[in-house]
Amino acid sequence: MTASRRALVVVLVAGCGDNIKIAPDASSGRITTGTHLVQHPSVAGGVTASGDVVFYDFDEDGHSIAKVIPIAGGDETTIATSMGTGKPDIRFEIAGNVVFAWTDRGNRVGTLTIWSRSTGVVAVGPNVRPGRAAATSDGNYVVYERDVTATTVNVAMGPIQGPPTIVESDNSADSTCWQTTDLASVGNRLLVRACPGSATAFTLRSYAPDGSASTAVSTSATSAWYGTDRVVYLEGNGAVASALGDGTGSASLASNVAEFGVSDDGTTVFSRGNDGSISSIATDGTGTARQLVPSGAMMLGAIAPSHASALYATTLNDLGAGYVQPYTDVKTTSGLVLVPGATSCPSCLISSFTSDSRYALVLDPIDNSETADGEGPIHVFDLTTGTTVTSFGSTIFDALSIDGTRFLFLDAVRDSTQVTGWLYGLTSRGVLADDSTTTIATGVEALATDDSGTTVVYSMSENTDDNYAGVWVSPL
Repeated sequence: MTASRRALVVVLVAGCGDNIKIAPDASSGRITTGTHLVQHPSVAGGVTASGDVVFYDFDEDGHSIAKVIPIAGGDETTIATSMGTGKPDIRFEIAGNVVFAWTDRGNRVGTLTIWSRSTGVVAVGPNVRPGRAAATSDGNYVVYERDVTATTVNVAMGPIQGPPTIVESDNSADSTCWQTTDLASVGNRLLVRACPGSATAFTLRSYAPDGSASTAVSTSATSAWYGTDRVVYLEGNGAVASALGDGTGSASLASNVAEFGVSDDGTTVFSRGNDGSISSIATDGTGTARQLVPSGAMMLGAIAPSHASALYATTLNDLGAGYVQPYTDVKTTSGLVLVPGATSCPSCLISSFTSDSRYALVLDPIDNSETADGEGPIHVFDLTTGTTVTSFGSTIFDALSIDGTRFLFLDAVRDSTQVTGWLYGLTSRGVLADDSTTTIATGVEALATDDSGTTVVYSMSENTDDNYAGVWVSPL
């Protein structure tokens, strides 16, 4: 099985203007709504908490240029220019108000430039690992990996404008250590989960943001979830625990655990035991754990906003090569059977529930072939009875809650000419059978949206008529 699914960029965005238009492209059938913010060929990369759209475009020689522009409109600011060409040459990571932009990407390295409204452009330099970086919530301190060799990589930390401090050197030779390293911000601390030196076991360390002091939170953290002020982690012995960002206030949550999940509001941890049981407990360890399923669970799924239940699977049908994930049934920990056969997935949508936990959304039947990459029709269930409410779509890949009752749905078809490898269609609607559907855009190459569900930023690639190329901003 190939463990991969496309990932959406979900970031905080501010309000935007009201210059709304719906424009069909007669030559391609494309539809756009909203404001044409960047009116030339460009690719959306995300949005900062300060309300700046991150994107890249190209100079006359085809070099990629990383830029930002206020979401309400204004002047474009160049972050960095790559000497390479082609759309995959730039990678962004956004942490609150801070933008990390890697250019001239090579084998496991690139040239890093950092930007925020308060600091402007900060040049870091080459030989920095792309896609691994974090910043404190105030944007004053950052952490990233640099000095990459075949066997080691250094972790650099300090003020956003430098100079950085090398706080540890970690294993870059072991594929698991390299591929699943975490850099994160929790509270006013910066956390690093990596394999120190030549070790193959993960250590989770909490650092003062200037790198001057550290605390070992765990010496065997195989995975972790990072919240606003608390980190939850699974250790090699199967224990799940949590701690505050500085490593204090630790709490034991569960033992003999195969996997865990955390509710969207960060207050509740659900864990699946190696014995097939499912239990829940408060993230800080207060109260008494509740056993929701005594046995039989093989995969933990999405957690309901009420925390009263979660989706899970009891059957896994792994077809191996050529499929991105197993096919499963879908049940609820409250005792409902939503999908009896192995045709679905309990955790394949960003948003699987309405905010009142009355309805659940699943992809069924899902197509897990590498061609489709996990898409299908949306199947809506009433969680008071387990009965079907409605089903719609055929190539929907994901769903994101807009206001708790309405959702943004993404259709997807493969297109190798796009930077993402896909063309997306964006629609919004409620989950009831008679709810109307609003088309936001079709022919989308890349997109970002906000956690509160107010605005979507998307880009269209150049076509025979490039009046549609560039970055668009549309309210939801």
